[in-house]
Parts: sequence; structure tokens; C-alpha cells
Amino acid sequence: MREGDIPQQKVDLVNELVNLINENSVVAVVDILNLPSKQFLQMKHALRGKAVVRMARKSALLRALEQTDSKGLVEYLKGMPAILVSSENPFMLSKILKSSKATAPAKEGTTLNKDIVIPAGETSFAPGPVVGEMQMMGVKAAIEGGKVVVKEDSVLAKEGEVVDKKKADLMAKLGLEPIEIGLDMVAAYENGLIFTSDVLNIDTEETLSQLAIASANAFGLAYSIKYPTSDNIEMFIKEAFVQAKGLAMEVDYMCSATAEDLLKKGVREASALESKLPAAPAEEKPKEEAPPV
Repeated sequence: MREGDIPQQKVDLVNELVNLINENSVVAVVDILNLPSKQFLQMKHALRGKAVVRMARKSALLRALEQTDSKGLVEYLKGMPAILVSSENPFMLSKILKSSKATAPAKEGTTLNKDIVIPAGETSFAPGPVVGEMQMMGVKAAIEGGKVVVKEDSVLAKEGEVVDKKKADLMAKLGLEPIEIGLDMVAAYENGLIFTSDVLNIDTEETLSQLAIASANAFGLAYSIKYPTSDNIEMFIKEAFVQAKGLAMEVDYMCSATAEDLLKKGVREASALESKLPAAPAEEKPKEEAPPV
């Protein structure tokens, strides 16, 4: 093989990746950095039948993506990337990955992605040096009833902080597992569009709640300005019918909608009038004449 030639094995790998990408409508870049093999297998199991995760060197992934319509994903090949291909909606895939994540204790050197709060309440610790250690770490701890108690919610470590050994040990003793382990979808490509992680990681329940509020507000606005839509047209028609019928009743206008009510009204008025009339005099019977003698 001449110097500068690419080994056939690498060429075959890139071609295989290109075919895999082209055969699917959705391709995503995922980061498997710091993902234990056990959790990686669990993730693959969760995606079975829905998506395929393919690992390869970053250079091979880059060459493969550059030969496809999803070349825009090249800039998202960071950390330890792999590609995920599927025909499923990117948002659904992101939801599956998110729900399949596991938790783990924080180790020394771990960078936190959220604040770690020790909740107020009784701990399992017996009185001892641990109280002073917790206090030195900013946890409001005290001894009550022979137990170590956290007096109020206390921030042990802040987002972005690198965990040291003492804090890692304390979290482990408290049973805290603040680290999420799983596949992180960095970006996904579908139909010419690239969806980044901040777009894909939406809160479904919150989004549905916001949509419900927006729908209710839109309905209220359309109703208040009498703007007809498929949602309110039936209400407008019913209101117009009631108003038109009311006006027709006021002027005694006879039509199919008012005929029955007007007839009932006439009967009621006739009955009322009849009740006010004086009673008719009793009919006198003719006197009987005595027979001639």
C-alpha cells in the first residue's frame, strides 16, 4: 500500500456508515463519553426496533456524514460521538433516551450539571465527627434525639462545581445519586432540518400545558371579538338563534321557531282574560202556569 493511501478496511467502514445513514430518514449524533458499557447495552435494548446506534472513530463518522445530506451534523461531533439512525421522530427518540437514563453517585472529579441539595430531616448518621464535616461543607447539621439532623435544606455543591473526595463520600453515605447516566442526543437531522439538544429536550407535560393555555386564550379572544372559527361557530349560531327568536316573540312574529310558543302564549292570555270576565247570569226557568179549572 502506498504512503497516503487509505486502508480498504477504513474505506469499507465509511461506505457502510454512508449506506446506513442514507437508508434512514433520521440521523442523530449522540455522545457516549463516560457512559459505562452496562448502561450502553441498556440504552441499545431500549432502542431495539426503533433505532440503531453505530460506534466508529470520529474521523470515520466525519467522512461518512460529509457524503450525505446530513453533513450539517459534522460540527456536532464532540466528546466521544456515535451516530443513531432511525425512522422515528427525533423528539420521540430524545424522549426515549431521556426516560432510559439511570442515576449514579457522584465520583471525585465529576462536574455537576445541577445544584446538589441536602433536604431537611433526619439522617441515618449517629452523632460523631460527621456533624462537623457536614457543617464545614455548608450543611446545617445538628444532633437531635441521638441522630444527626439537617435543620433546613442545604446546598452541598453548586452546578458546574467539580466534586472533591469529601463531598463525593458524603453524597454516597446519604444515598444521593445526582449523576444521570445515558446517551445524550447532541443534534438530529430530518428532512433538511437540524434539531439541537436544547430544542429536543422539551418537557412534554409542560409543553402540553402551555398549548392548552394558549388554546383557551385563543378561544376566549375569538369569542370576545365574535371571530368565527370551527371551534366557536356552533355557539355563535345558537346565540343568534336565541336572540332572533326572542325578538320575534316580542313583536309576535309568527314563524316555525315561534309558532308553538305564540300559540301557548295566546292560550295563556285567553285564559287570563276569561278569568277576569264577570260570571254569566243564571238562566231563569219559565214559570209553570196552573191548568184551567
